[in-house]
Amino acid sequence: MELDFYYGKDKKERESFVIYHLRDRLLYGRKILFERTISGFIDPLEVESYLNKLYREVCSDILKFCIIEARGEGFPEEDICIAAVGGFGRCEMAPYSDIDLVFLSQNEEGPFLDNVLKRGYRLLSDIFFGIDLEVGYSFRTTEIKHIDHITRTSFLDSNIISGDNNIFQEFKRNFWNRLNLAEFIFVKLSEREIASQKFGDNPYLLSPNLKECRGGLRDYHTFKWIFQSRYALSNCSIAKDVENTYILDKDDINRLESSYRFLRKIRILLHIMARKRQDYLSKNYQPRLAEFLGYKNSVEFMKELIYYLENISEISSRGIKKILQEGFQISSCFSIKGNSITYQYDSPIQIFRFDFIRAFEYKSLYDLELSVNLEEEFIKQRSKLKPNDETMNVFLKILKNGKNKASILRNMQSLGLLEILIPETRGIFYTLPEDPMHEFTIGEHTMVMIETLEMFERGDFGQEIAEIFNSLSNPLVLYLAALFHDIAKLKNSENHDIEGAKIFSNWAKKTRLDQNTINNVSFIIANHLQMVRTSRLRDLHREETIEEFAQLVSDTERLKNLYLISYADLYSLSKKKPSPISIYQLNELFKKSQSNLLRPASKTDFKDVFKKNIKKNLPNKDEINLYIDNMPATYLMNIPQEIIAFHLDLISRLKNETPQVYFEESINKDFSKVTIATYEIEGLLWKIAAVFYAHNLDIHTAELYKFSTKPPVVINEIWTTFKNKPVPEFLAQSVQKDLRDTLSLKRDIFELLRQKNKDIEFPVKLFNVNCLNNISPKSTVIEIIAEDRHGLLYRLTQTLSSLGLYIQTAKISTWEGRAEDAFYITKENNLKLSEQECQEYLKKIVYHI
Repeated sequence: MELDFYYGKDKKERESFVIYHLRDRLLYGRKILFERTISGFIDPLEVESYLNKLYREVCSDILKFCIIEARGEGFPEEDICIAAVGGFGRCEMAPYSDIDLVFLSQNEEGPFLDNVLKRGYRLLSDIFFGIDLEVGYSFRTTEIKHIDHITRTSFLDSNIISGDNNIFQEFKRNFWNRLNLAEFIFVKLSEREIASQKFGDNPYLLSPNLKECRGGLRDYHTFKWIFQSRYALSNCSIAKDVENTYILDKDDINRLESSYRFLRKIRILLHIMARKRQDYLSKNYQPRLAEFLGYKNSVEFMKELIYYLENISEISSRGIKKILQEGFQISSCFSIKGNSITYQYDSPIQIFRFDFIRAFEYKSLYDLELSVNLEEEFIKQRSKLKPNDETMNVFLKILKNGKNKASILRNMQSLGLLEILIPETRGIFYTLPEDPMHEFTIGEHTMVMIETLEMFERGDFGQEIAEIFNSLSNPLVLYLAALFHDIAKLKNSENHDIEGAKIFSNWAKKTRLDQNTINNVSFIIANHLQMVRTSRLRDLHREETIEEFAQLVSDTERLKNLYLISYADLYSLSKKKPSPISIYQLNELFKKSQSNLLRPASKTDFKDVFKKNIKKNLPNKDEINLYIDNMPATYLMNIPQEIIAFHLDLISRLKNETPQVYFEESINKDFSKVTIATYEIEGLLWKIAAVFYAHNLDIHTAELYKFSTKPPVVINEIWTTFKNKPVPEFLAQSVQKDLRDTLSLKRDIFELLRQKNKDIEFPVKLFNVNCLNNISPKSTVIEIIAEDRHGLLYRLTQTLSSLGLYIQTAKISTWEGRAEDAFYITKENNLKLSEQECQEYLKKIVYHI
């Protein structure tokens, strides 16, 4: 599209014209193309090239227009390009396939970039809206950080559409430099196995899914991706590249390619006939396709289709096996060949002596075996193996995240390597327990216990146990506790639980384990008998029994760990299942203790106990007493003591410093947690939300805890992301500064929003607003359901604050473009709203939003 002939129009007219012109081109181009295809004038396979050309022209014009407009607004220009990824990148577009795009630049943000991206996203949405096409678009820097496996695969099939080619080439170089070959291949194979189980694990289906079933398009793609990644080919053609490697012979390649073309043709016609994305070839469409393609009947058509599915399934599977059998090096010490990890005989012993643990990491990650030559090398070299900090770090990673942990530990033990990592385990598999309930040696009992925990994690013991396990913040605590729980029995220790905790603590000091993890594991080991003993020998109907046990565990996280370790211990004593009554009693103690820990305690008693514990960590006792006496009860009951100690430390700095802001990544590295300590100011949460909005951060949860001191102090805990990832360090520093300046009233929030080119006022599409007084005894809950958009929380909290309401807690939930937010609020003097006030405020909220 030539852009000059309409450039005399004003800004709004220009954008409207572009949307109309490109949308019309898409609609008309697709309509004519599909009509001519179904009329027999165009070969169905040519649809791919026509659609690819059409979509590329539209996307190219969008980027050109956005760049011209950004230049016109006077922003300093930055290099940018747009690339096709996935099926669009392969130039294999069925009529209703997703169109996946990525905008690329060297910079994370900038005014020119911000302007181009926002306008580009808006134009893509407006132009493709209502055409029954899903358009996926994202922005990446050329540095390529933190990409998931699906995105990584789509980037493999990428090519530039428009813009700066140097940017695209830098992106491709970085992509290949960062590609972990072993991880990519084995995750891809696992992904295909799961998909084939869901969509059909053989090519002989009467109504196959052309894309996902065994022998479908994805089998071909998987072979291509693995071949392409193995040989580091930026652009890959099976027909041209595979023959040179002898992975497949020419006949195989020809059969594979012809089968692949046939499936693509059928899928294109199926989309056109269904007038939607349709990969499932139901029996309703088979006669129409057979007639169109000139077959006698649908039976003959399906016979040929199954033949082609069979070809793709067999040839691609054989090709992948040959790639793996040919092998490839994954580190200086190890290679993968077939389904085994092999030893690189030319690897330096000074690396192997501490890097040997990597073999077990690869075994754990990719479900591989150790080759005979590698096992022999372990035995030969084990006297020279010297674990260092990184060795222990990898070992702990295997225990935390690895698959088949017990199998790996058994493998280590059989090769004499477990005692190199944990010298205290020497002889554990030959130690006989005195307890007659045990059927195994201590070492075997420990392995069976770890296997049982893995079964909990997989859900083999039912949904309830799996949910408890998967709610743990750090599963490593449980596996370490299991590994060490009976280790003191090697010394015939009378109190093996207490002694075992000491042994673990001494061993852990040689690792990089943090003190909190060491404390929690030591507690579980030292008390691993207590829960079974209490459930068996104490009256669980007496309140004092539950109270005493709840005080012992002190928090729900430790209770869950102790419950699961006790449950696994019972199941790993012998091949016989434990008695149902012992399991019932254990469950009863767990549930009653959990209720006790979550139940509000009497204010005086709870705070007295709490003061004793928290004072151990903080020096200023009088100041601590003041803050604890003014803490909300819900805060004391639900926040772990170490977190409260951290909060008190932040609060103690407020006297001499600006508001305190602390960023940390969540345990699973999906979010950033931001803790803010500040004196109370009017409209606190909406000002925080405004700063996050200004920096393009999304808030997922916000908790506010107000301390009734003079002046009042507020702790804010915010869970946030930047582009669905944790907040990068450079951005966190900028947000910290703006939060400190804003909350200390040194900077006007609207000035910040204007500087960041953010709309201060914008309409919100409401679906429902509700006011509830029966949820909380001390707060009124206002629920707002609205169309989700960036900055929504800022807009809602601004409205509530402007109406004189005080927000205590905000719970934010989004799903499929819809936001459901709940605000725990009070009016002046910390009072709930009356029912009449509820109705009045509902009208005000709707009016102001």
